[in-house]
Amino acid sequence: MNHNLKTLALGTVLCTTLLSMASCGDELPDPIVLPRTLVDIHTDWSGIDAQQRPQQYVLSVNGDNYNVASDTYQIELKSNRDYTFLAYVPVLGVDVNDGIATVEAASQSTGIADAISGTPSTFYCAAQTVTSLTGDKTSLTLPMQQTTRQLNVSLKAKVTSTDGSPVVQGGYAILSKAMATYNMYTSIASTAVDAVSDFTVNATTGTVTAPFNVFALDLSKDVTVQFVMFLSDGTQQRLETSIGNLVANFNDGSHSTIDIGGKVSVDGSNASVTNWTIVDMGVITATERQ
Repeated sequence: MNHNLKTLALGTVLCTTLLSMASCGDELPDPIVLPRTLVDIHTDWSGIDAQQRPQQYVLSVNGDNYNVASDTYQIELKSNRDYTFLAYVPVLGVDVNDGIATVEAASQSTGIADAISGTPSTFYCAAQTVTSLTGDKTSLTLPMQQTTRQLNVSLKAKVTSTDGSPVVQGGYAILSKAMATYNMYTSIASTAVDAVSDFTVNATTGTVTAPFNVFALDLSKDVTVQFVMFLSDGTQQRLETSIGNLVANFNDGSHSTIDIGGKVSVDGSNASVTNWTIVDMGVITATERQ
């Protein structure tokens, strides 16, 4: 009997409470709304040729990605929090994961472990961190930077023949000490490996040219280029030479193309390189190598 009375009393109290809450529902406090900040994000392409500017880029905000097709993008974010903004242009030959850009593996069968493609597309990015975002509205500018630099290595070679002697028909070149990764948050390139690029044969000028496009070079060690040349008689020849003194300023922040030229003989089993030159910003500096 007492148990039933207690249950009845508890039910009465509960009903009274629910009725009271129902009658006062319009007096409940409004839900708490966290402050928000409207952020206008601008990408600055100053110093980059208008013809090289991409049509769109990826904007990453604390790991959330957005595809953007204009110079300005507006996003609403929770205030009083830290944010890292990262903008980059997806390109052929470069994979991006968690702020790290990595050049894809070489497509040529060279037998070299960890060799990368020597010709990824030009890569652009920018990153910035904002601590404790505040205010109703703010703006942010991301200065887009080119992170790769072009290096062309050309050789005068025997590419035509009137007497049936062997000539260069094709092949590839290997650039040593090329950096395979780029940290977009710290702007540091790392992981020195070999980069491989097919070279072109120009019968008119009698040259073979290997193009490279890399983040940076490990200049703490000697940088070399090796040409693997396929000859018309079914044989191949390899030519390796140091270019360290010609690329000593490769990592100086400039994005102008560096052109290195030379001469190679493919008569017999030996190859030689002479009269190397470097062309940078239109200024030619002759350097002779024996």
